[in-house]
Amino acid sequence: MTIEELVLLTKVKLEEYTPFAESTMIAAPQSEGLEVRPIESYIRRLMPESANELLLTLPLSVINKDVMNIKEMYINDDGTGCFTVDGTFLRVHTLMMHTWMRPVNVSFPLGGDVSDIQVNPYTRGGQYKPIVIHSRPAQIVSGGTLGEDTTLWYYTIGKEYVEELRERGLLEETNEYDGYQLEAYKVLDLADNESDIFKARFQVSRFDENKIQANLAEFYATKCASKVYGVYGMTEQAAAMDKDLSNLINSISR
Repeated sequence: MTIEELVLLTKVKLEEYTPFAESTMIAAPQSEGLEVRPIESYIRRLMPESANELLLTLPLSVINKDVMNIKEMYINDDGTGCFTVDGTFLRVHTLMMHTWMRPVNVSFPLGGDVSDIQVNPYTRGGQYKPIVIHSRPAQIVSGGTLGEDTTLWYYTIGKEYVEELRERGLLEETNEYDGYQLEAYKVLDLADNESDIFKARFQVSRFDENKIQANLAEFYATKCASKVYGVYGMTEQAAAMDKDLSNLINSISR
């Protein structure tokens, strides 16, 4: 599906509750900082935010997955560490490191309750129940800046495996990473050695108008239509569109 087709579908959604004639535009609230302009411009502006909000919450079973582009990776001598992924990252889809007994399909925010208990080696996630923490750009949903990296923290791949990687020459001591005052290593030639670290490394990517997932188009259009109604202060229509979206989401959860 093209972005033009998605914009048209959103216009159709808007027409379900209120005819929008291009020649009789309604002024947007000044508080929004938006000018009066064709409906299409509002749709295009609000679509990335609408889609990303949905991609963060919809079941993974209906979302396409992409391979993570891992830029740098660090490992502490106790098996904890982190790695950075590029600005296309939105959400963990499936992540499984070589020594983990099961994959991870969700990450938790840095600074939250789950994150806090990872500092303690007795309460952190291990190889049988791995935990991943994320620290990502604040504006990731509304677009952020492509190129802003997200950091994913893992606990743990095991001390023995760290030693094995070190003996194989895949690790180099580094001062680039503050690893809780522990000895830290940087993974060398990561692109060539990812298969030695990961069994699976898939992400949900940010909305890309050049790679629109067709089966989610109606979800995107409905969410975006609700936001357009919100810009115009049409709360009843926005609420009706939100109800339609809820019904759509419930239909895939049954």
